[in-house]
Amino acid sequence: TEIYTLSLHDALPIWLEATVHDNLAEVAYLFGPQYWGQGWASAGLQWLHGEIVRTTGVADFWATTTPANVRSQRLLLRCGYSLADPPAAALYSWEPGDLVFHCNGKGSPLV
Repeated sequence: TEIYTLSLHDALPIWLEATVHDNLAEVAYLFGPQYWGQGWASAGLQWLHGEIVRTTGVADFWATTTPANVRSQRLLLRCGYSLADPPAAALYSWEPGDLVFHCNGKGSPLV
């Protein structure tokens, strides 16, 4: 398991993370409301995907959201993810009731 975390500054609520395991990468992010709608999350996911592919060769990306987190769902869909069933390998971030999103990074505009 490899974990990638980027926090741009302790005082700024910007955080990106990926956990790489079982030949897949689970991505997560947190952006404070003052950064919403400015492209930071899209750019962050693009950087994170590229870094994971470059350092591990893994290009199978997964993310989960709560059903109420519509902004995050829209972001994932814009970034090439699609709604999916959970993979055979357990997702560490999944909880019952969560929505699961998948992006095969090969050929993705994010990589």
